[in-house]
Amino acid sequence: MAKKKIIIVGSGIGGLSAGCFALMNGFDVTIFESHNKAGGLCTSWKRKGYTFDGSIHHLAGLSPDSKFGKLWEQLKVFPNPLFFYSEMVSVETPDGKTLYISHDLEKLEKYLKEISPEDKKVIDEYLRIINKIKKIDMLEIGLWKIGDFIKNFFNFMQITKFMKVGMKDFADRFKNPFLKKTFRFIQYNWEDIPLPVHANFMANCARKNYGWYIGGSLEFSNKIKNHFMELGGNIKYNSEVIKILVENDSVNGVKLKDGTEYNSDYVISNSYGYHTIFHLLGGKYISKKQEDFYSKPSDEAKMGIHVSFGIKRDISKEPHDIILFLDNEVKIADRTRERISIELFGFDKTFAGDGKGVLKVIYDTSFSFWRNLYQDGKKYREEKDQVARKTLDLLEKRFPGITGQVEEIDVATPVTTQRYTFNAESYGSQLKMSSKDMLDSLLSKPKSLPKLKNFYIVGQSVGGGGIPGCALMGRNAVRAICKKEKIKFK
Repeated sequence: MAKKKIIIVGSGIGGLSAGCFALMNGFDVTIFESHNKAGGLCTSWKRKGYTFDGSIHHLAGLSPDSKFGKLWEQLKVFPNPLFFYSEMVSVETPDGKTLYISHDLEKLEKYLKEISPEDKKVIDEYLRIINKIKKIDMLEIGLWKIGDFIKNFFNFMQITKFMKVGMKDFADRFKNPFLKKTFRFIQYNWEDIPLPVHANFMANCARKNYGWYIGGSLEFSNKIKNHFMELGGNIKYNSEVIKILVENDSVNGVKLKDGTEYNSDYVISNSYGYHTIFHLLGGKYISKKQEDFYSKPSDEAKMGIHVSFGIKRDISKEPHDIILFLDNEVKIADRTRERISIELFGFDKTFAGDGKGVLKVIYDTSFSFWRNLYQDGKKYREEKDQVARKTLDLLEKRFPGITGQVEEIDVATPVTTQRYTFNAESYGSQLKMSSKDMLDSLLSKPKSLPKLKNFYIVGQSVGGGGIPGCALMGRNAVRAICKKEKIKFK
């Protein structure tokens, strides 16, 4: 009996995971990738001996007792060296003060209370929320069984009641002016991120369940890609899908840019959700609710600009993450900045040679600003150069002499991301979520379209919660196919 065929559009983490589980369950699988390498958004790139990373900040599932750890084992991302950060962030102000958020919770409690004894009640509440999550990784809810829900129900409900409390809201409870000013930015420089989301990071970093995968994002995605190939999978690179073929309201294959058509029994798209629905499927089969949802794109590109520097300087003793308040506000790209977010990769020796390091500054921005500039190639390049120059001027004050130590510069914008992955505007709120929205995202269910059979969409653009959520979405898409084919899912 011939194997059922599954075509996967895009080789991001969701597509690679789906491909691996589909092969484990006896399907014939081909992935079509428009780029010349796998990984999608989970990627890195090399420039003159330096590695610049575009994705991982904290990778979940590194603890031996983690449910995601078992998923990573199935996808063969281990063994691999790991690194665990000692701190979440170091927030530095122009007057020489520093807020250091340690992952040692006892040390952190003592430190915060020394800074502000008058804020003891607020500090106790903050640590109490973290400790409630300590035995839970909220990202793993999609892997919970009934017993897990019963066991963790009370703590989970206690946590979700804080979902409407953003980091800014919580920081405003402090009496101490320094904590009020700095505390709101300790999670990725975002003051509107929900408090429980930050607490989940803190709790899981404290128990060494979140950390860094040595080698970076491309090393991670390549491990899954290699496992896919070892299982007998096939990836066709430089093969852009321009249409998903449909017959009698059921997908039956794809058409490539060169006109070639390939047939299959199922299609899983790991391409950008909007691109999949409105370009590859022509906007058909979408529900009114989905149509309304996609009619309201957000122009905000969180972490949209990555300015990376390869430097002839040892930065191994520096914090891995610094929020640097500026002496004066500076206009960079489309907005005025009062602080910058710096990631330092001195702990990963694979990113640069001896005595060298990689440093990256990340900015929020807007899609429209860069898309409009891109219409004029010269203006676009000039703006990228200005962003790099202004950023380096700001870094010089924090790292004296760094300007003369720079050996390579790379500026990636939202247009860069769209060119390589089709990913563009987000839809729906990315940070302010209701408890229901959060639960839906954490369950990592693949998306489907009404009245269209044998089709699923996976990935971050349709609700995948970061790298783990995308991997779980891919797995769950195959699980749904197995259920339809009456095959016991392996």
